[in-house]
Amino acid sequence: MKRLKINFAAGEEQQDLDLALRSIAEGKIDIALWLGGRIGLTGVEEALNKMSSASAPVRTVVDPRRM
Repeated sequence: MKRLKINFAAGEEQQDLDLALRSIAEGKIDIALWLGGRIGLTGVEEALNKMSSASAPVRTVVDPRRM
């Protein structure tokens, strides 16, 4: 049995979110290193199975538009 913990941030000020998103959009902040990968729905099971591996990415984006 594995535990899955999902955390969401809360309490951000709108102006902070606006600044962060604008900085990302303008290329001032590169978020590529923050993401372990981008997968479609068919890759979810495999990604979950690999989560316990030391080489597993910290974050993976699931894009439901991708298969």
